[in-house]
Amino acid sequence: MAAVVVGIDLAAGRGITALAALRGGDDRPALIDQVTLAGAADQDGAIAAWITPHAPAIIAMDAPLTLPAAVMAALRGVWGASGTGLRWGADFSQPPGPTQSPYTRAAERDPVWSQLGVRPFPVSFLGGLTLRAIVLAARLHASLPTTRIIEVFPTATLRILAPDPPHAGAKTTPARRAQAWSLLCSHIDGLVTDDEPPPSADVIDALAAAWTGWAHHQGASLAIGDVDEGQIIVPA
Repeated sequence: MAAVVVGIDLAAGRGITALAALRGGDDRPALIDQVTLAGAADQDGAIAAWITPHAPAIIAMDAPLTLPAAVMAALRGVWGASGTGLRWGADFSQPPGPTQSPYTRAAERDPVWSQLGVRPFPVSFLGGLTLRAIVLAARLHASLPTTRIIEVFPTATLRILAPDPPHAGAKTTPARRAQAWSLLCSHIDGLVTDDEPPPSADVIDALAAAWTGWAHHQGASLAIGDVDEGQIIVPA
């Protein structure tokens, strides 16, 4: 049986989180399930409960899963490697270069984003979402220890699939959503091509995240950034 991949468009706080599960084929995957969760008191628990029965090979999350190396070095310096007590004096054994912010990762500074015309928000801008994603990833790993959890950027995936989008403006506009939905329908079986109005940007991002996970499983992806600091996976 073909592998299952799950895409997560994770919300900050109690906003809308969208999830999509695809079953991979050799040429293109097919939708097997999707859901949106909004305002749940234990939304992370609901996410884990929905994903676990699917036993995915890959979970592709649209949220930062790591912190910048300089931040991690500072935390180790302040708290100590064992985390047993507070001590001052951060050890920047590998400080950022003179032109590099200590608050961004190599994955966010990579020149590939200029080539694509899109750029992920830095971790420093997505602090709350980053912390939530790290905790959720640990929770998912505990229940699915053989599942690989990767960080993806659906906006980049859609740009790679359509390098010259006919509509500009925010991705939440009806025109941009219709364009993205049509694009996904041509790459994922089981989507309703004549949906009017097109699904929300959350649903579209979850599907694009899942498709990226399928491409990664097929060996058709690129890893942007430093492997030790955390990478963003995009389709090749």
